[in-house]
Amino acid sequence: MYQTHNALISYQLNEATNFQLALLNQQLLNERYQEQRFLDMIQAVFQTHYETSNITIGVSDDRQLRENAYQFKRLLEKDLMHTGCSEFVIRVVEWKEDCKSMKKFERAFVENEPDVWFVFSKPLSFCRLLKRLYRNPLFDPRRTYCMSNLCSNHLVQTLGFKYFEGMKGITSMGKVWTAEDGELLIIPS
Repeated sequence: MYQTHNALISYQLNEATNFQLALLNQQLLNERYQEQRFLDMIQAVFQTHYETSNITIGVSDDRQLRENAYQFKRLLEKDLMHTGCSEFVIRVVEWKEDCKSMKKFERAFVENEPDVWFVFSKPLSFCRLLKRLYRNPLFDPRRTYCMSNLCSNHLVQTLGFKYFEGMKGITSMGKVWTAEDGELLIIPS
């Protein structure tokens, strides 16, 4: 992705973008996800990535998001054991919501070159991390699944669509979305 675009992109968010994302943080509530939504997402991911055994879950330091992330981790472990996968690694990387530099979290997020990433995060911190990940050759947004309120055209337009291209996720209503060709598409069930 980055290799085909020879442009220098600052890791830092400008003041206006920072302000807009901070407002989104306040407006978007992080609710408790139902177990069935997680199970549906796990099933959908493993249909595409059937040899997945190295998984990273990223989460910002929000109580509800952490609870969701660890519940999701337990369900992933249970599913992988049930399917007979004996050797798997599921790492959880937590980052501070108010952290200005995401360098160490970027390194931890791509460490051991995961097969897939799952994200439970508020918009501001994830956008800070995503600006760094965009230039990291180990990161692939097509193997990234957002499990929190990150499905927002406003969010995507604020940061820039190129950062989200190829990502997938689940809305708070349980609908699967994907970022393709400059648009967020809700996939009908």
